[in-house]
Amino acid sequence: MNGLLTTKEITINVAGVNVSIFMQKGFFEFQLPVSTLHKHKYTEIHLIEQGEQEYIIDNTIVHSVPGDMLAIPPYIFHCTPRGNALSCAFQLSLPLDTFQKIQLPAGIISNLLSEIHRYSNTGDCTRLSAYLALVCSYLVQEPDVQIIPMQDRGFIIHEYFANYYDKDITLADLAQRLNLSPKQTEREVLQHTGNTFRKEVTARRMDAARQLLKSHKMSLSAVAERVGYQSYSGFWKAYHSKC
Repeated sequence: MNGLLTTKEITINVAGVNVSIFMQKGFFEFQLPVSTLHKHKYTEIHLIEQGEQEYIIDNTIVHSVPGDMLAIPPYIFHCTPRGNALSCAFQLSLPLDTFQKIQLPAGIISNLLSEIHRYSNTGDCTRLSAYLALVCSYLVQEPDVQIIPMQDRGFIIHEYFANYYDKDITLADLAQRLNLSPKQTEREVLQHTGNTFRKEVTARRMDAARQLLKSHKMSLSAVAERVGYQSYSGFWKAYHSKC
């Protein structure tokens, strides 16, 4: 009865759906005991931080190692006949049709346990809820997510100038990155920056020069070299007209 009275509930958002997580006292982190055959109303999650554990899940033997997440669907009989794992476990209102065993990226479980300890000591569950949502997101990964080459020309153009303004860059180089002709590229640069290619290079260099002169004790000649000018005279002419 005491265990039921101390059960806590936290709501997180997983893939746009609010999910309740149920935690009993001592159920967050423990040396996983030998348990008798049982089942739950909700999906049960076990996260293995240290050691190894043997489960019997729906009459199938499952071995777990550090980094494993086991997701046991509702009303599936299971037990832990042997093992020595240090585990984090909870139930959540996210229905699963089949048992899942997932190896999580390094560090997620230990970071989650650190947040559990912080929550226990301070009552602050801000980062705890974020880690719980991250863990649960591995159960609902969208199979149709694709990674495709960047197609946002505005992003490519701004990042190109941001990263290479101090180099000897050319319109032809940017055109090749955009897979456009130089004439088309010049129009795209004008559309997204308000400047021609050459004027945008100068504008980026002058912005950086002003920041360097404001925050660092540097000579004008040193600044000229830092922002990409081969000669001091070229820098001074641009700086004098822009600044």
